[in-house]
Parts: sequence; structure tokens; C-alpha cells
Amino acid sequence: MNDAISDKVKKLLRLAACKAATPAEAAAALNRAMELIGRHHIDIAARDLDEETERIVCERIKVGQRVSFIKRRCADILINYFKVRGIWDRDCLAVVGFEHDVTMAGYVFHFLVG
Repeated sequence: MNDAISDKVKKLLRLAACKAATPAEAAAALNRAMELIGRHHIDIAARDLDEETERIVCERIKVGQRVSFIKRRCADILINYFKVRGIWDRDCLAVVGFEHDVTMAGYVFHFLVG
């Protein structure tokens, strides 16, 4: 990854984690950072972003072979109301985002499904 893209991703992630940013600004910054990460095939877990930038993590939530209507609606709630992205993969939902957002999204998913 070249330095310009690396710096851009760092700045976007800092903005997304900034407490002074509005929710719309933070969401837009996170979406743009995720877009750059995907487009340039960046392994963000292997990168040293710096202390100011929170880590982006991926957590897999087992949902089973047949995904019920309730589990799909709960996943929609996570994607729409938390700063995470969800990716369906066979029998699990991969939730990607900042560490604290992913942890909270996983907790809420299990709570709502339960």
C-alpha cells in the first residue's frame, strides 16, 4: 500500500472515531475508509495504524445453515444502527468495524435473537 492511501485511511479512521464528529460525518468517514480498504485489498489487521486510530476487527457470528427471518432482521439492525458492516458467509455473519462497535453489535445481535 502506498503512503498516500495509508495516510488517507488513517485520517478517515481517526475522523470516524472522533468524538467531535457528527454521526453522519463519522459514518461517511468509516464507509470511505472501508471502501478504500476493499478497493486496494488492504489487510488492515496487519497494518500499524497508530495509537490514535482504533483497530478494525472482524467477528464471525454463527447463525446456522438456515438463516431465519428474525436473524436477518437483527443483522439489518446491526448494519443500520451501529457503525459496522455485515457480510453473509455460508453459516455465519461477519461483522466488520471498530473494535468497540463490533463487540457491542455482537452482544446486541445475541440479545435480540435470544
